[in-house]
Amino acid sequence: MRHPRLKRSGVFYHPDGVTDGELDLLKQVVGDQGLEVHPVDEWIEEVFFGSAVDLSGTVVGHNLFFDLTRIAIGHVTTRSRDPRMRGGFSLKLTDNPTRPRVLVKKASTSATFIQFTVPDGRPPEQRAQEKGWDAPPFRGFFVDTSTLASALLAGKWSLKRLAETLNTEHQKTKTDLAGPVTEESIDYCLNDVTVTWECFEKLKARYESYHLDVPLHRIVSEASVGKAHLSQMRITPWRQLQPDFPDWLIAILMETYYGGRTECHIRRIPTSGVYVDFLSEYPTVYCLQDLWRFQIAQKIEWEEVDPDEINEFLSWVEVDDLLEPDIWRKLHCVVEVEPDGDLLTTRVVPYIPSR
Repeated sequence: MRHPRLKRSGVFYHPDGVTDGELDLLKQVVGDQGLEVHPVDEWIEEVFFGSAVDLSGTVVGHNLFFDLTRIAIGHVTTRSRDPRMRGGFSLKLTDNPTRPRVLVKKASTSATFIQFTVPDGRPPEQRAQEKGWDAPPFRGFFVDTSTLASALLAGKWSLKRLAETLNTEHQKTKTDLAGPVTEESIDYCLNDVTVTWECFEKLKARYESYHLDVPLHRIVSEASVGKAHLSQMRITPWRQLQPDFPDWLIAILMETYYGGRTECHIRRIPTSGVYVDFLSEYPTVYCLQDLWRFQIAQKIEWEEVDPDEINEFLSWVEVDDLLEPDIWRKLHCVVEVEPDGDLLTTRVVPYIPSR
């Protein structure tokens, strides 16, 4: 990974998916380029497992969830003990019982969790543990460039847009994949692999510039990058510093952070309006309210505030006042509101126990 060298390259195919003529064309085109040709089952055993498992190599692809499900010969719902993988799929790629399954789970529109299972038989980790060595199960190394791009650049990324943004040497091309295999469609697929690798190299270089200790295959979201920075800064999670902080108050504070609710009060009626884009709202509010002081605090104390103080503040503050940064430092107070015919854009705290 530090000094990559191309050792083998080639293509694989499913024997039931091509005609004799298409296979002859495939072998001719890739043969002229010095590439290997493998049936899919041979490729899975020799190349995929040979590299990803036997050599502990890194599997790189764009939208790996799609690719892995297409080469699977069976699947079931995952029964993993890892809570991250619950609700995902356990993909069977081979009938060889000594080879692991692949667990995949779409955690969000941009993040995908991928890992190997522990195969049947006596894997190397078990033999090591029998000798008294500390060897956790090998789960593989998977890097999805679409997931990595979302973590480093934000948003969802098609391979075409990512290559354009990163200004890779090769760019994604267009072709009609419907119909028989053609020389053009073969070149299209080969180019896609090249573009994916070039995007990976660019993203890898960007991540390495952060000088973080977390390995690249564990970066699955923007939160992963943020947590890696906090860990490297040796900032102890606040909950560990103050374990006696009341749970009911933590629940209320977490409710104020919740941002996943969407409401629609006018449906199927053309209505004029103003588009308001709250881009990067969380980090913006975090900076305006100077919440970093709570992040690095050794201890956080809390107290009840006289409601009259809040009402007095609300009596004079105007919308234009909120354009002043100093005002935002006064907004770290949590209030309980009893609406009286009011329409509130907030999530209601359903239960507040007595103190």
